[in-house]
Amino acid sequence: MNSKTAPAQSHPHQTKWSRFRRNLLYNVLRWSLVPWFLRMVVQRRKVSIFLYHDLNPRLADVHFRELRRRYHFISLREFVDAHETGTLAALPPRAAIVTLDDGHARNAALKSILDRHQIPATIFLCSGIVGTMREFWFQHPMCDDYRQYLKTLPNEERLYALQELGFEETREIGAAQSLSSAEIDAMRGTVDFQAHSAFHPCLPNCSPPRARREIVDAKRELEDRYGLAIYALAYPNGDYGEREIALAKEAGYRCALTTEVGYADQDSDLYRLPRVWIDDEAGVSELIVDASGMYGLMRGWLEKARLFALARRVILGSSLPLRPESRRGEEPKCGDVNDGRGMVPDQLRRGERIA
Repeated sequence: MNSKTAPAQSHPHQTKWSRFRRNLLYNVLRWSLVPWFLRMVVQRRKVSIFLYHDLNPRLADVHFRELRRRYHFISLREFVDAHETGTLAALPPRAAIVTLDDGHARNAALKSILDRHQIPATIFLCSGIVGTMREFWFQHPMCDDYRQYLKTLPNEERLYALQELGFEETREIGAAQSLSSAEIDAMRGTVDFQAHSAFHPCLPNCSPPRARREIVDAKRELEDRYGLAIYALAYPNGDYGEREIALAKEAGYRCALTTEVGYADQDSDLYRLPRVWIDDEAGVSELIVDASGMYGLMRGWLEKARLFALARRVILGSSLPLRPESRRGEEPKCGDVNDGRGMVPDQLRRGERIA
């Protein structure tokens, strides 16, 4: 199984001191000129595929303005066409693609901003959630460590654990978490909509029939329901294996995107395309560092040296949860106090919320 856990999004419970340290770190990294070197030398003849999720519309105008000053935007389809014909060298220097995973409802507010900056973005949709009032399983109340732990379980076990929390894949809730059918239609001329499975499971943990449902059937559902031309798949959570690649090829996808950090070029495998993660709430310095790929590369080096967890705690503060190193069968401990992050495992098993 291949999976590179993407950097954690900005946490709402950061203290002022931890935010200060975070901002200071990114300012130092920005003015170290390493991002400039990566952009002007490494990224110059490669394609950077930026990965967002639920980009804050209040920040989107600043993000896209700053990125446009530094990169030349192309569409994902342009990249795939050029890769298949061996003409990537004809693309502009520092070519970049904007992608957003999941199809969050707030993405609808990005249309006018994308139009203004002439950015041909790609949004990856979950066919079983988009256009409904269903809930993304990872947005159901639970503590962060437990959420990561669930990703390690076989899919049926994950669903059973979620059922104990009151979550059902097909249950409708009070407010839409994903784009509506009307919003998809309204954005069609601006956004290239592609597939992100049906219900966002970790695909290698699924049974063969469920994996086929998530990859093959999801493509057909999006095409039949919305008249979309689906040619790209983004692996949910970045998890994939040889089975998932084979199913993607069988279904007729021309490419598939991972969360592995890196840049794309003519030698890239179209079914293992790397991306560059950008935090949805990033300030300008963090944006510039993230877009260069510097943070992702540093994270990879630190993880190899088993220093990433320590570095993140020192920089961001002990109040932030670290990404767990949980293996199957090792249920994490999330604490026993109300920290504003939902539920803890003992209460999860009883179906109780923190008061």
